[in-house]
Amino acid sequence: MRLSGKSIAILIAEGVEDYEYFVPLMRLQEEGARVLSAGMDLKPFKGKNGLAITPDICHGGSTAISAGIIKKGQRATGSTGIKDDLVNAGAVWVDEPAFREGNQVWGRVVADIPDFNRELVKALVEG
Repeated sequence: MRLSGKSIAILIAEGVEDYEYFVPLMRLQEEGARVLSAGMDLKPFKGKNGLAITPDICHGGSTAISAGIIKKGQRATGSTGIKDDLVNAGAVWVDEPAFREGNQVWGRVVADIPDFNRELVKALVEG
């Protein structure tokens, strides 16, 4: 249990891709981490595929863009549907399944979840 004693927040919002939330959540829990789900408020909502999600704590931002953590020129990725948003926020969009940029771990789409989980756990263990 390489993440025992660590607390990790996952930022969530209405319409989150269920698998991109639940699979990393369970993987982090497997490693012993305490995982909190942070949303704009505490009311439950449904993910994109209809699974219920209830935030644990209220958080000011639900995405890297709205949280203001995108730095001009930093690498970022996501589905092609948010490519323009990332670029407009100052990021350099990268077409890779998963990678780290500073203390941020980025992943693209559901099919890339295994790559994202490997990079996420590696970053947190080293962190």
